[in-house]
Amino acid sequence: MDWLIAFIALGTGYLVGAISFTRLLARVVAPDADFSRTQYFAEEGAQTFEVTSVNATSLALRTSPKIGMLVGLLDLAKVFGVTLAFRLLYPGQVYHLIAAAAGMVGHIWPVYHRFRGGRGISTVYGGMLAIDPVGAVVTAILGPIIGLLLRDAFTTFIGGMWLLIPWLALRTGDWRYVVYAVTVNVIFLLASIPEIRSYLKRKREGRMPSFDETMKSTPMGAGLYKLGVRLGVVKESSGDVTP
Repeated sequence: MDWLIAFIALGTGYLVGAISFTRLLARVVAPDADFSRTQYFAEEGAQTFEVTSVNATSLALRTSPKIGMLVGLLDLAKVFGVTLAFRLLYPGQVYHLIAAAAGMVGHIWPVYHRFRGGRGISTVYGGMLAIDPVGAVVTAILGPIIGLLLRDAFTTFIGGMWLLIPWLALRTGDWRYVVYAVTVNVIFLLASIPEIRSYLKRKREGRMPSFDETMKSTPMGAGLYKLGVRLGVVKESSGDVTP
């Protein structure tokens, strides 16, 4: 490995990943929005939890699911582009894995915005689309399906990321790809410590909303839940599906 190229991949990935499309679009569609805290609400209006991340979901809750989807696609595209560039420039090397992981770090802790960003799920799949397109699609579909079948919101949202570890292990047989998959999962967990603490606290206090309410509290969750109902994966227990 050429350490200079590795450093360039690290720096380029980080700086590209640190571009906040949430903030760029917010200047146009929600110029007065305050992203210091975002509240997620359960089905009947009770507060579910509060987060400080700045991402597609936080903008979608202030505007519309379509805006959130656009931001998510842009976040995916920025890491896809930088990862693909290093894969094509240095075939057979792992510089693209470094760029992909660094892009996620930049997205979560952006130097341009006092190190306050998102949580990185979209950037992980952006990197995976350049690393292994089939794996990106399979894990992105299978993870949520497993979560819906288990009626576990946490698994529904990030189960696909967990599946990257066995997928890349079996697909490549290369320990460096496994290290990449483990690394992005660890980074995500570190970034999500505030949300995990809130979750555990509410669980101890018996104040956790139901699976249905949790899924419907965000545009992305509501979309996955609605798809699960249509496919027969989820049997809706109460209320209407959030459109």
